[in-house]
Amino acid sequence: MISEPRLPSRFPAATCAMLLIWTLGSIGILALWHSRLTPLEVFYLPTYAKSVLPEMHMTRGTHPQQYMVAYVGYAMATEETLEYAQPGQLSVKPVMLTKRWFDWWLQRAIYHGDTFPQLLIVPAIASGIWLLPCLWIGVPIDLERRRKRREGKLLRGPELLTVTRFNRRVKGDGLAFAVKRGIK
Repeated sequence: MISEPRLPSRFPAATCAMLLIWTLGSIGILALWHSRLTPLEVFYLPTYAKSVLPEMHMTRGTHPQQYMVAYVGYAMATEETLEYAQPGQLSVKPVMLTKRWFDWWLQRAIYHGDTFPQLLIVPAIASGIWLLPCLWIGVPIDLERRRKRREGKLLRGPELLTVTRFNRRVKGDGLAFAVKRGIK
């Protein structure tokens, strides 16, 4: 009879499970953050994310590139112009602009002065805070499993305990034993 392949017993299964839960929670945090962005922020987010990546060509942002820009009538759309837009006035057109100018415009007109890394601070902090309880739960479980593997299963005889652990476990009700701490 062939048995199913199993993970080795030293595999930190609880920590890995909690990291998987953390990853799913972080995806949920990002989805919540994304749902709170305005429509223009969502439209320009991939372009704004690319602005922080190093340029593939050594143009340094001085040569025009083609960007897809949202327009309300003949003006570039911002949150203020979208409020007064009539149905059918919104359009998306390709425009040749320098990278430096377009990045500056996105930062000022669409993202209220925040750089792309500054936009991600809140979800990053929330994800970091979510990581702490996940590790707080997973790591002690794996440490306990590791201790049990190392010490083995007690079959016969007394269990070696510290004084504090013994007192916690027994919860004595009167008869006291004088115990000297440390070995002399």
